[in-house]
Amino acid sequence: ALAADPQVDIIYIATPHNMHCELIVMCLEAGKHVLSEKPMVVNAAQAERCIEKARAKKLFLMEGMWTRFFPTTRAVRRLVSEGAIGKIVSVSASLGFKSEPSFNPRLFRPELAGGALFDV
Repeated sequence: ALAADPQVDIIYIATPHNMHCELIVMCLEAGKHVLSEKPMVVNAAQAERCIEKARAKKLFLMEGMWTRFFPTTRAVRRLVSEGAIGKIVSVSASLGFKSEPSFNPRLFRPELAGGALFDV
C-alpha cells in the first residue's frame, strides 16, 4: 500500500526488529528510499541483503540513529574537527533506563529480536 504509492519517496520502518529486513527489502524493491529504526536488522546476513538491494537500486538506506543530527552532536563534531577542544584521547558515554516486560514487551521477547543490545 504505502510502498506502492507514487507520492511517497521515503519510508520510515518502525516495526518490531524481527520485521525490519523484509520490510526494508520490500520498500527498496518498490523503489522507495528507507530510513529504519535501530537496529536496522538483526544480523550480518540481513544487513548485507539490505545494503546490496539499496546499492543495486541506487536508493538511500540508513539506520535512524536518533542522536546523529542533534544540534549538540553537530556542534561537538564541529568543535572536534576545528581542534577547539584539543586532542581527544578518550570518550565515555552512558545511557540507560529501567523497563519492565509488561511495559515494553518488544525488548524482552526473543521472537521479536528484542534485548538491550539491539536497543542501544
